[in-house]
Amino acid sequence: MSMVTNLPQNLETLKSRTFHFAILKEKTSTNVPVHYSFKELGNCELPVMGTYVHSHVLPGVRYRVRLSDTNEYLFGGKALKLESIGQGYGKRITFESKDILENNNFFWSDSHEAGFAFSPEILSGGEVFQVMDNVGKRVGIFSVDSVNQQQQITGVTLEKNTVNIHAKASLCGNMQLLSQYEKDIPVVGEVILKVNRFSCTLEFLKTENSVLDTVWHFVKHFK
Repeated sequence: MSMVTNLPQNLETLKSRTFHFAILKEKTSTNVPVHYSFKELGNCELPVMGTYVHSHVLPGVRYRVRLSDTNEYLFGGKALKLESIGQGYGKRITFESKDILENNNFFWSDSHEAGFAFSPEILSGGEVFQVMDNVGKRVGIFSVDSVNQQQQITGVTLEKNTVNIHAKASLCGNMQLLSQYEKDIPVVGEVILKVNRFSCTLEFLKTENSVLDTVWHFVKHFK
């Protein structure tokens, strides 16, 4: 397990949010609830503490992991894809690794008394989406330049045996339409995302560019 210290802490998002929860003791006859209090949790951060793992901490999603009550991040502060969550009280949390023979990118959910704060990264700079019109015809491409790190998972649904992750983010990028391919159209706005193992789609909620008043659909298919 690797970590980096003295990273700047985002005080705007760590003001006063406190997450309270209770779980039942495992393998006891009384089932007495165990109460936890998770302090200084950012607006988009998800708690992991003891045996508790937030329901929006999901394998297949990239997360940055912060040691709660510190400004220290694991894995060099990089967002890595979560590979698996183990069973039992202290759950082994394993992330992707470039070393296929020995993966050291893991920790146990109960290995830090104050817990861990997971920040999801659903979308990142450099991703490219196909732009489709309302009849499904490809009309251009959209390239994501940068995405705000404060990305929020808003829900998880199951559709035809496929898990869909719903999220919100703010981004900026450039759109190129096939009808005027030599022209970059800058786009800045807030989007909602729907991601599953097959594709990622996004829809603009707010934007500073009136070109998106037209009904466009943005989709990226995974291999």
